[in-house]
Amino acid sequence: MTNKIKGKKQAKVRWQVAGQKTDEPFYYVGTLEDLKREIARAGGKVYIVEGEFDVWSLHRLGIRNVIGIYGISNIPKDIGAILSEIGAASFVYLADNDSAGEKGGSNLRTLLHQSEWIGEGDYRKVAGAGIPHKGDANDLLCHYFPDISAARAALEALPRFEPRLKRKPATKPLAPLDSNEAGWEAVNEANRIAMGVTRFKANGFSENRSCPNKDHEDKTPSAALHKDGFCTCQVCGTFNSKQLAEFLGVDRRAILRAQRPIIPSKAVNLAAAPQAAELEPAPLSLQQAPDTWLRLFIKFYTKTVALLLLFVLRAQAASLLPKDFTRQELLKALRELGCNVSKESIYKVFQEVAKLDNHPLFVKVYPSQGSGSRYRKFRLRSAEDIKRRLAQGIGFRVYEKKFREHADILIGFKVFADALQ
Repeated sequence: MTNKIKGKKQAKVRWQVAGQKTDEPFYYVGTLEDLKREIARAGGKVYIVEGEFDVWSLHRLGIRNVIGIYGISNIPKDIGAILSEIGAASFVYLADNDSAGEKGGSNLRTLLHQSEWIGEGDYRKVAGAGIPHKGDANDLLCHYFPDISAARAALEALPRFEPRLKRKPATKPLAPLDSNEAGWEAVNEANRIAMGVTRFKANGFSENRSCPNKDHEDKTPSAALHKDGFCTCQVCGTFNSKQLAEFLGVDRRAILRAQRPIIPSKAVNLAAAPQAAELEPAPLSLQQAPDTWLRLFIKFYTKTVALLLLFVLRAQAASLLPKDFTRQELLKALRELGCNVSKESIYKVFQEVAKLDNHPLFVKVYPSQGSGSRYRKFRLRSAEDIKRRLAQGIGFRVYEKKFREHADILIGFKVFADALQ
């Protein structure tokens, strides 16, 4: 007897699911109606094996409710819909006796987890006495043949295993320079309404919808929205909130503006900033900070850190805090005023204030009349230099290699601190 039991080869058959042909068919013996009849006779249970020889081997054991996939990488993406189509309420997956067999179980479990199929799965490995490494159902039959009863008993006693469920990491929304959670929650809600999602399942995903990507002709719904705002398509992959809004035609910019009136720009024209002479020293109060500077600081920092930075500048101007203060001195001063802030915020403030004196600022100056994109680059060394440039009415943008996003804020600190003295 040969190592492999030869059976009559069949052409690969494509199934009709919801009126559409599947991309990767299953292998089975007989007609589709025969297969459905055998599954119904077995109480809705189907055996899933990897190859054609495995299918024929189970047939020799008298098991006809069996289908075969053409390798672990060919499990159909819509397997949940296919199992429902053939009337399967449960399955037994017979993995080959190697790591690839376990990987196939992991792929199968992951695809079913992402689908709407509700049923029970039993994952077993074809291993045990007489079964070689990389053995399969055909090796089991060859080992016990011609004792079919012993082979059936060995099949029922195969060890179970728990395949790993692959979870794709949630894609976080690509937020602007500072986090705007309320704004992105509103975008996510608009995306949900646009996709027509009304509820989410226990795993956090919605029922399958047509893929929002217009380049994907999704005849069989293959995309699911997650309650955290991202969308996963079985073909295209994962879209974050920003990409999903673009696909659905949701105006995310308008929604974000409505949630946060001030949106930071990439470059700040300091010619439009208040002149130093217009800045009047204000009382030492965290709650009464000038709106202009507070809004400028909040573009790059949280409100707590922005208020603390203003407090530091005012405290230095009023000689309540030494110029070269330590983190401990700042924390002590705040606690004396009854301000309960975290050490992380203190550390952030300490870092940013240290940049004012220790890091030179490089600036690109754009001429007022047309020279294209040419510019001059020079170094600002003092607050007086900054005020002189502002007084000339030259519109310039900040450019700095390492701290570009903070540079215009640091110039603002210089001007503001000098005006308070």
